[in-house]
Amino acid sequence: MPLIDLLLVAELLVVVLLVATMEEPSPRVTAAEPPAAEPEPPVPWTAETDLHAQRLLRLESRRSAGPAPLR
Repeated sequence: MPLIDLLLVAELLVVVLLVATMEEPSPRVTAAEPPAAEPEPPVPWTAETDLHAQRLLRLESRRSAGPAPLR
């Protein structure tokens, strides 16, 4: 005749009761969240923006070329 471990049975009973009483989020709660904000449209590219970008590229290329040679 198999012996029943009463301590194990008590632990299993507690675990079953805990799992049975756990609340999972209802579908209504997750559906009630507001939708994410729409991303802002990109800023239009203007001639001034183009000139500024060209200046930045020139400065970066000069910096990556290293120090200017001495004359």
